[in-house]
Amino acid sequence: YMRNNRINGDAMNIRSEILLAKMRASSNFTWGRVYFDFTAGTYRPQLWCKQTAFDSGFCATANTWIDVAVGAPQQLQPGVDYGTGTQTDPPDPAVSFAQSTLAQAEGCYPGDSTPPDGNPGAGSADANSACIVFNSRGFAVDNTGAITTNHAIYLTNGVTTAGVTVGPSGIAKVWRHEESDTDQANWKER
Repeated sequence: YMRNNRINGDAMNIRSEILLAKMRASSNFTWGRVYFDFTAGTYRPQLWCKQTAFDSGFCATANTWIDVAVGAPQQLQPGVDYGTGTQTDPPDPAVSFAQSTLAQAEGCYPGDSTPPDGNPGAGSADANSACIVFNSRGFAVDNTGAITTNHAIYLTNGVTTAGVTVGPSGIAKVWRHEESDTDQANWKER
């Protein structure tokens, strides 16, 4: 019972953090993301600082990703890890509005200071990371700024796989699937 509560709670918290990142990006006219650290088992919201005057001096350095320190970073519950468990297919793309191949979101890029507002998706992806990224209009984008359907984060506890998928418009859905079954049709939206 506790095992199910922990993975469900983590999935719902991640969904909430993703939706907040989308809203922060839009309200601050910049990019926002949730950075998932697979090694540490954590996740944290970040904003792209285009200028040092951004958000009433919140940014000390222009053209960098900054952590939004609202209780961040969040730690996954004991017994919950990033992973797809025994699953081989994602939730049905026609229903999830997201990826057609089961995979975690792409790695997180450090960005650079290319004028005039930097490039949030530049550099090489950080190892053992994934990012769900939004542009200033709230669309889910990849590191190049192209709208994407490949944003998803999967969690496992050895019995259940939970997933949070994000469609191109930023709609985030939480899914659950028992690991004893790999039938794609048995993903259940929470």
